[in-house]
Amino acid sequence: MSRRKSLPDDAARPKTPSTSKHDALYAVFEHHLYDHSDPSIGRKQFVENVVKSYLEHLSKCQMVIPPHLRNSVAVELEEQVRVMLLKKTYGFNSVETFRSQNPSPKSGRKRN
Repeated sequence: MSRRKSLPDDAARPKTPSTSKHDALYAVFEHHLYDHSDPSIGRKQFVENVVKSYLEHLSKCQMVIPPHLRNSVAVELEEQVRVMLLKKTYGFNSVETFRSQNPSPKSGRKRN
């Protein structure tokens, strides 16, 4: 009878972007969400800006996306950012309305 080591529950499940504490895409997303430099930005432009910034981040981290996959990766990232935006701004008509009613999480936190 052979015995297999069982993995703890946490190790058995792969980390997904929504469960990772250090997800770079989400960090870039939040940075743009609470950036008030362009208050009247539309959803489409917002998504494009986040994807562009994230791809620049990957480039700075020396992560290479093969040229033949760049478009597919960008389309997938746009969809992920669009879903994040819908979930985060649910109940608001625009990014501008969300920003006006939700201050940056960093400015609202009290430091110990």
